Amino acid sequence: MADDYENVEKTVGKRKKGSMKNKRSWRKKTDIADVEDHLDDLRRQERTGGIVSEKPNEDLFFIEKDGKVENDNAAKTNRDKKVKDSNKLAQSSDEEEFVPKKVRILRKRAFKKEKERKLLEKMTKTTNDLWVMSAPVKENSWIDVTKKAPPKKPKTIGAKPSSLKPVQICHPGASYNPEYDDHQKILSRALEKEQAFLKNSEKLQNKLKFLTEEEFKKKPGWFQEMSEGLVPSKGSEATEDSQPGVEDIDILPKTVNPDDRKTRKQRRKELDRRKEDKLKEEERSRKLRSNDIYRLRSLKKELREDEGKRTEKQTLKRKLMLRKSIQPKRLGKLKYREPKIDFQLSEELSGSFRGLRPEGDPIIDRMKSFETRSLIEPRRKVIPHRKFKIKYVEKRSYKQPTVKDFIKAT
Repeated sequence: MADDYENVEKTVGKRKKGSMKNKRSWRKKTDIADVEDHLDDLRRQERTGGIVSEKPNEDLFFIEKDGKVENDNAAKTNRDKKVKDSNKLAQSSDEEEFVPKKVRILRKRAFKKEKERKLLEKMTKTTNDLWVMSAPVKENSWIDVTKKAPPKKPKTIGAKPSSLKPVQICHPGASYNPEYDDHQKILSRALEKEQAFLKNSEKLQNKLKFLTEEEFKKKPGWFQEMSEGLVPSKGSEATEDSQPGVEDIDILPKTVNPDDRKTRKQRRKELDRRKEDKLKEEERSRKLRSNDIYRLRSLKKELREDEGKRTEKQTLKRKLMLRKSIQPKRLGKLKYREPKIDFQLSEELSGSFRGLRPEGDPIIDRMKSFETRSLIEPRRKVIPHRKFKIKYVEKRSYKQPTVKDFIKAT
């Protein structure tokens, strides 16, 4: 680059002289057109493959070889090609069908569009060159930069908390004109529920009620409990010889005398006995393994039984999981309570809608449906009450004596 700028200075001719009084005047009259032309030429060279002065000789020049034979062969091949093309044209002119001009124009346009499409695909795949055609711009590409990407949704976003249907079909015994068996079934269910409730309430009352003096006296050991400490017991009389709190228990292990120690012979015999026991156990396990070959049928039977037990466990687990999915979940501090069974007694039944007496409440039914499907937590009716106690304060004027009080006192 430095050499190029030196060449620029040499090529610059006589410039038009101007006033050299101050910097502003000589800068104003300076002619820099040739410098700009040279710099434009350098930029063009960089765009079209690089600066010519920096290229090696191999890129700028080529050596011409004596190719007389090659030129003859090339001319021969060109002649053969022309003949082949003329034969093709003759054959095509005889066999080619007539194509209207409008169809030919449409084919050309389609071919041109296909060519442009392939060119665009190629350009998008390769790196975009700034000096070639501009790359295709994606429509509304600014959305990718300006618009905030939506958050990733979890897998359980569309899952329902319960597999139950929103509207459950009531028991057939709750119909206005039920069959005898269905009506008896719903009555028995209501009776069982009521009996369980009464049993629990009775148990609670028994725990909370206070015992009378007669009932206290009937309790076993009541007299002994009440007379504790009044009369000395027989076991409390301690003798002089006995020492209370001392037990005849040997805490320390017994000391071993030198005469009771095992001899070397005894130890050797004990070791030999252990080795024999170990060999017998190994032989026994080897025989059991060899016998397993002859009991293949029983082994297969055991495997089938194990497989059956495994399948039973899996089916039971599936049933439990299904039951758990149907049951309401614990969402709040209150436990879920099953709704009351809506039924009518035998004398209350009527065979027509005109004499029908409705049972239940649709609002409560909908609330219980939400609770059973774990959509809301179990709730109870809020009774109006005060959160704090009322505080009574006497006024100071009430405490001070008045004239009437003074007259009464006198």
